[in-house]
Amino acid sequence: MLEFFQKRWFLTALFAFIAAGLTLGIYLPGLASSTSGNIGPWSKLLTPIVLFLMSITLDGQRMWAAIRAPGPVLWATTVNFLVIPLLALPLLRIQLHPDYVAGLMIAASVPCTMAAASVWTRKANGNDAVSMLTTIATNGLCFIVTPIWLSYGIGKSVEIDTL
Repeated sequence: MLEFFQKRWFLTALFAFIAAGLTLGIYLPGLASSTSGNIGPWSKLLTPIVLFLMSITLDGQRMWAAIRAPGPVLWATTVNFLVIPLLALPLLRIQLHPDYVAGLMIAASVPCTMAAASVWTRKANGNDAVSMLTTIATNGLCFIVTPIWLSYGIGKSVEIDTL
């Protein structure tokens, strides 16, 4: 059993965090939100926790190699911020409901690198440094790039029925 957890510690920790988050969300719904309805301070810890868990076993040589040869990181960032939103634009025209247009553009323009990229990279024996640097780059730039794509794809404002 110990060998199982030593080999799969990251997936085990990820599963535990997801289960804890779901449990806290069900039993303590007010924990993550303030009275104004904004996302609470607990959610701000998600990215640092995932990056910390990934970096514990990361070989420093791989990180420096990825920084010295940034091609894969630049490509992944380009796919996240340019290719995916551009592929979504023609699909916006064929959506039958404005809510789908907004949802598709949000899904296409928000970077999709977090735990999923790191987990699948690690499972495939890939370079963890690339997934970590991509996560850092896309999360660091998303507050600039995402609003630009949303403004271009769905306009300045959109009304969405949440019920």
